[in-house]
Amino acid sequence: MKCSDVSIENPAENPVVGDLPAPDGGNTHAEKVPEHQVRISKQRWPIQLTLFEELPAPVDGTEVTTPAAPAPQLVTTQRRTMPYLYDDGGRGAAGFRGEARDCVCRAIAIASGLGYREVYDALNGLGKKERLTKTRRRRSSSRTGVSKRTYERYLKTIGFTWTSAMQIGSGCKVHLCAGELPQGRLVVRVSHHMTAVIDGVIHDIRDPSRGGTRCVYGYFTAPHVSADGYRSH
Repeated sequence: MKCSDVSIENPAENPVVGDLPAPDGGNTHAEKVPEHQVRISKQRWPIQLTLFEELPAPVDGTEVTTPAAPAPQLVTTQRRTMPYLYDDGGRGAAGFRGEARDCVCRAIAIASGLGYREVYDALNGLGKKERLTKTRRRRSSSRTGVSKRTYERYLKTIGFTWTSAMQIGSGCKVHLCAGELPQGRLVVRVSHHMTAVIDGVIHDIRDPSRGGTRCVYGYFTAPHVSADGYRSH
C-alpha cells in the first residue's frame, strides 16, 4: 500500500472526517474518502490525514511481498586476559603487617626493582614536604595513599617516563589486557589504583584487570632494570 498526507487547518472547515478539501483551497467538489481508509495522527490542529490506497495487482498474478528486515546481530569484542602473579612488592619481607592502601608504593617497588622499605621511606619523605590547602587537608602517606603530584615527582627522579593512554573526550583506547600494553617494566595507572606490569604479566596482591576490560589511563616505563635491580640512566 502507499499513502499520501493531507493537512487540515481547521476542524470547523471540514466537519466530516473523510471529506478532503479541493487542491485550490475551496470547499466544493470535495473528494469523498471512506472513513476506514483515513487515519488521523494524535496531534493538535492542523491534523495530519494519511490516505492509504491499494497498489495495483501484478500482471502475472504473483503476490507482492515486502522483504523482511535483517535480524540484528550482536557484535562482541573478546579480549585476552592478562596473566596475573601475586606479588606484595617485598612488603612482608620488610616487616610490614596488616592491610594498607599502599598500591603506589608496591607498584613502584615491583616495577623499579627497589626495596619496598626504600620506596616507602622516599614517598613519605616527599609527603612531609607537601603544603596543606583547603582542598588538600592531609599529606601523602605510603601506607594510606600518595597524591598524583608526589608519586609523579618521585617516578621522574628515578628515571621513569610517562605515556598517556587516554585524552579528554577520546574514550578508552587501552585496556588492562594482553596485547594492549608494551613489553617492559611498567607502573600502570587505572581508576583509583596503580599496578605493576612486567612483560605482559600483572604483579599485584589481587587481579585488578576486571577480565581485561579495565581502562588504562597511562603508564610509567622504567628506563632500565638489570638482573641485580633497578639502574637509572
